[in-house]
Amino acid sequence: MSNRTNPLRPREFYGHRITRKQLLDIQRTVELMSNLSRHELAHTICEHLGWRASSGEDSAYSALGMLETLEREGVLSLPAKDESKMRGARKAPPRTAAGEPGQPIACALSELGEIVLQPVECAADIALFKEWIDRYHALGYRQQVGCYLRYFVVDGRGRRLGCLLFQRASKQLKSREEWIGWTDRWRQQRLERVVCNSRFLILPWVRVKNLASHVLSLVVSQ
Repeated sequence: MSNRTNPLRPREFYGHRITRKQLLDIQRTVELMSNLSRHELAHTICEHLGWRASSGEDSAYSALGMLETLEREGVLSLPAKDESKMRGARKAPPRTAAGEPGQPIACALSELGEIVLQPVECAADIALFKEWIDRYHALGYRQQVGCYLRYFVVDGRGRRLGCLLFQRASKQLKSREEWIGWTDRWRQQRLERVVCNSRFLILPWVRVKNLASHVLSLVVSQ
């Protein structure tokens, strides 16, 4: 086993206390399983440490962050990143007739009836959601990483007015940390309770005053 960092000091990662023995085991695991990808190693480390998210799934996102921190410190060496699977890899959704602009909707907010947030679940709706985001949102579509939720904004007549995408919050964001005022330890323990609204789209053929603010109020209550 490599002695690049000896002794290894105990510390915390994402709210988990890691002992020197566990760090040595992690170092040994990475060296013995060098044929695995970074994400496969992260899942393996989760199994060894018993790291689980609130959903019951492996906390692979946190484990990968820990492994990359240890690599920067010279504790271990990870396999090269697979560029084709990196966050934000661009793969534009196909253009279809379903994604073409719909009939114009221009009226008072009260005329839309009850507006609801409808989960996007079936394959056809997921494909349409991706296409609309890519075609009509300024930032386009990017493949989601980790936990996420998709919604259509739907009016009382079943017409789709927009799209909402929520994802796991960024691990670190200076302006957010300063606004909340939390310590690094508190951030690590509470970060999974923070949600990022990464895409909010009112479809361009929908022209309804105050619709966007009404939708945001629905988001907060839901």
